[in-house]
Amino acid sequence: MTRDRWYWLAGVLLLAMTVGLLVVVVTGSERSRGIEGRVIFPAVWTPTNPDDDVPWRGAELRLEEDGSAQLTQVPGGEVQGSGGSACVLRSRALLTGPADWDVDSKGLLRIHHQDGSLILRPDQGKFGSVDWIDVSVPLCGESAATFGLRSALIGSYD
Repeated sequence: MTRDRWYWLAGVLLLAMTVGLLVVVVTGSERSRGIEGRVIFPAVWTPTNPDDDVPWRGAELRLEEDGSAQLTQVPGGEVQGSGGSACVLRSRALLTGPADWDVDSKGLLRIHHQDGSLILRPDQGKFGSVDWIDVSVPLCGESAATFGLRSALIGSYD
């Protein structure tokens, strides 16, 4: 192989490594940002393709930018575990009324209501990014309750 080919190959490899590093840095900072800066508030989610027998068919989660929330017939209860293994031990009663929300250090959105709590886990986007279009409430010992965003995402229509 000639010297020019070696330089060309080295340049291509260096460019590929730089692009890979950029992807890791961008997706890492995107993941740590949480929901703030990713959706337009108020952010509203409703159930996606719920089975006929789930009690939260008419549920709605509405989050405001100030950390307040309004829940309508949302499954909640006691949050058990932490990080990737956290789940909600669902109570029989669905949560309705005012609540507040925050994002923990693991990127889970936690909603606190006077009668219980729940967590929302974002969907996995491209290249390991976080996608808040679809979220799920991981229920302990049950299938997750899934919700789809009904309000706009920032930059989704650019």
